[in-house]
Amino acid sequence: MSTGNAPSINTVVSGTRQSLNGRRQLTRSLRPARQLRRIFREQACNAVQAVRSASLGTENVHEARKYIKRARATLRLLRSAIGEGSFAREDRTLKAAADRLGAMRDSEVAVQTMDELIQRCRSARTKSSMHSRRVQLQRIHVKSQAARGTSVPRAVALLERAATRSRDWTVSDSWYSPIDAVERLYRKARRYYRQAIESADDKTLHSLRKRTQYLRNALDVLALQPSNSMQRLKRRLSRLAELSGEDHDLAMLQATLLAHRLGHSQAGLDAILSLVEQRRTGLQSRVLKHAARLFRHKPGHFSRKLDRHWRRSKEASRARPTSSN
Repeated sequence: MSTGNAPSINTVVSGTRQSLNGRRQLTRSLRPARQLRRIFREQACNAVQAVRSASLGTENVHEARKYIKRARATLRLLRSAIGEGSFAREDRTLKAAADRLGAMRDSEVAVQTMDELIQRCRSARTKSSMHSRRVQLQRIHVKSQAARGTSVPRAVALLERAATRSRDWTVSDSWYSPIDAVERLYRKARRYYRQAIESADDKTLHSLRKRTQYLRNALDVLALQPSNSMQRLKRRLSRLAELSGEDHDLAMLQATLLAHRLGHSQAGLDAILSLVEQRRTGLQSRVLKHAARLFRHKPGHFSRKLDRHWRRSKEASRARPTSSN
């Protein structure tokens, strides 16, 4: 799996810093669009590195998918700077790479989600049915791992292509505002929250989850000046993503059970699906409660508050020398 012209993950990103968890962050006010372009490229390369381990496992795949999510969030910050054509092309490329790795990760999550349901279940009969279906889910997971010989190289090729093409993006910092970009992310997430109030279907809730993750990752990349309100916002976004992620995992398990018709007892399957539905109902109620707190302000109010953090961050950055790793 040759990297071709893709940049090394060890590339030093001028004007950025690396946080303790390995994420690159914006630290200077000068040329934010160009810095974000290099951050995007490095995130794509980090995803490649994650799945190049000699002992490739599901944890490596999970790590690569996290980098892809951060890259897609950074891409959304750059949307207005690189144009709709480049944005759409690279977003499709990153999504295709994530989908190639997704089956390997999703099958493991189905087994883990079933384990959590078994722990919650009080009916011995239902538990017995769940254990038998867990065995079948484990078999599906083993088969998905066998397919990684073709999935991983294809995902690597897509990621390297996106990283290489990003070098040719024409970006201008003369008018670019990362705060406007974050406001658009907030606006879209808030829109899906309002849709979820009307109809909390799987598609809308999944979209709310993704937009929440984009917003959370975007705030990490910007590395705004720490404050109690900013830390609280990030915690709430993380919690909302976590709760909606649990609901999504249950929805995926639901779909797998129905698609494969695992087991022979319809009554046993119905009991499991009923337990899943009960759990999802509680989670969705908590998702909407957390989202109501997060998205109570209009985008303009959110943007003005964020702009104050951004200005303080620029002032703090100018007051200290920039370090690079």
